[in-house]
Amino acid sequence: MIREGVLLPECAHIETLSYSAGWRSVANDDCFAVDRKLRAAGWQFFFIAGELKVIEPGWGASTIRRGINRILARGRKRNLNGMEITQVAAARFLGIPYVSIRAFSHHIQKQPVLQSNAERTLAQNDADWACRHSLFDRNARKWEIGRT
Repeated sequence: MIREGVLLPECAHIETLSYSAGWRSVANDDCFAVDRKLRAAGWQFFFIAGELKVIEPGWGASTIRRGINRILARGRKRNLNGMEITQVAAARFLGIPYVSIRAFSHHIQKQPVLQSNAERTLAQNDADWACRHSLFDRNARKWEIGRT
């Protein structure tokens, strides 16, 4: 998953599909392929240590979507712009169905050193504002909502 509004290099050819408000899912690639494409374009794809886990009671597509949205919200709070969903598993505890979702955080940026939380917050606020107003960024490339 990649947050909407993230400026990606054109030459990386990363295809995304709309998933939920603020997030897009990467189509036809896994995290290793995305990493190779971004590094070939001179960008960085940082892996953030620490697995995120959510347990959502119930079963079905709506339960899975609720759980994934909860895990994506955790990534948004940390001002990270990428998320890799690694496991979605259904189980029961005392006859009550639940879904367990596991994920890892990632961050995409051009600079070779991971930005601080304050820098990521500032960059994300600028990206959100530019997306809403369809402005041009500093490199004169157009910000687009739902960029593929």
